Amino acid sequence: MKFRDRRVWDTVMSAGVFAVVLVVLLSVDERVRRHVETRLTDVATFDGALSHLSEAGLMLWYTTSTQSVEHAPMMVFVVIAAVLLLCMLRT
Repeated sequence: MKFRDRRVWDTVMSAGVFAVVLVVLLSVDERVRRHVETRLTDVATFDGALSHLSEAGLMLWYTTSTQSVEHAPMMVFVVIAAVLLLCMLRT
C-alpha cells in the first residue's frame, strides 16, 4: 500500500471511530444529546457559528493557560512529546 493511500485510509478510519464514539455518547447520555441539539440549532445561523467558535477559542485559551500553570511538569512532557511526534512524522 502506498504512503498516500495509507494516510487516506488512516484518516477515514479515525473519522469513523470518532463518529462511532459520538453516536454511542449520543445514544447513552441525555446531557450530551441536549448539548449537541442546542449547538446544532444555534449554528444554523452564521452569527451563531462565529460566536460559538470565538467562545470555544476563548475557553481553550483559558483552559490551556490555567492548566499549564497548575500542571507545569505534565505540560513540559506534553510539549516535548508533541515535538518528538512531529519529528517522527516528518521522517
